[in-house]
Amino acid sequence: MNDALRHHSMRPSSPDERGRALEILSELVTERKLVLQGAAGQSAAPPGMGAPPQLGHTPGGDLVEAVQHPAFTTVEYFFRALPEDAWSNIGLNPQNPIKFELGAFQVPKEQIFLLMDYEFVALQQSGVDPYDFQQADPYRFSGFMGFDVRVGARRMGNLFYQLDPAPVQFSRPSFDRPAGTRRGGSAEFNRAAANAFGSVAGEGSSLLPVRSNVQGARGLPFTMIGQGGDQVSLSVVIFRRITAALAGIQGSVSGYTIHQNTASALLNRIRPR
Repeated sequence: MNDALRHHSMRPSSPDERGRALEILSELVTERKLVLQGAAGQSAAPPGMGAPPQLGHTPGGDLVEAVQHPAFTTVEYFFRALPEDAWSNIGLNPQNPIKFELGAFQVPKEQIFLLMDYEFVALQQSGVDPYDFQQADPYRFSGFMGFDVRVGARRMGNLFYQLDPAPVQFSRPSFDRPAGTRRGGSAEFNRAAANAFGSVAGEGSSLLPVRSNVQGARGLPFTMIGQGGDQVSLSVVIFRRITAALAGIQGSVSGYTIHQNTASALLNRIRPR
């Protein structure tokens, strides 16, 4: 093909020769494109795979990911309450519970509070020193008490915790047997009572159990957002008489405060598109 091009390198003298020269140039351009595409394909990746990743360097390495920007202020509130005689009152039951606020604080004006974690703990004496508290085992006392965390008087979640065990159902829950159709026909009433053990206190079946993890799926993002002026409150509901030696109840919340304009810009970045 190169010989043919050299043969026609002189100015064509007729329309036929000019057409032939254009045809040869077109073939050369096509051949050149194929060569370039083949080279790009070899450098890209094997067939069916994408281009190689662009290598980059972050000054500071992993340290950059661990540095907290000064715009974020770390927040953690830690509350404890000593036991009261009323917690072991013989008249304490699911229909006559005790509710009290473990602690609360207000989100500063023009700030956004990102509540990232909370924890409720039942404390027991170690048996060594009077104020040597130790955490009770997870779910210990879960049949006696429950907790609630609210931001701006709102409970941000669709929750159902059956802290009070319910009778076994012999039929599918979606097709409950009418009361009185079998022996001991008050089972439906007992199930309703079990699910409403905290309703007198106002929380109902949304009372949080005594455990270390927060609500929702473990390992996935969890955030409760409070606006400036909102009250963040931790509450305790004791719905059964506690006879064990309890040293106290502990609750904590932690997260970050950030200016509302900065928070709005960050939330807009992660909004679903």
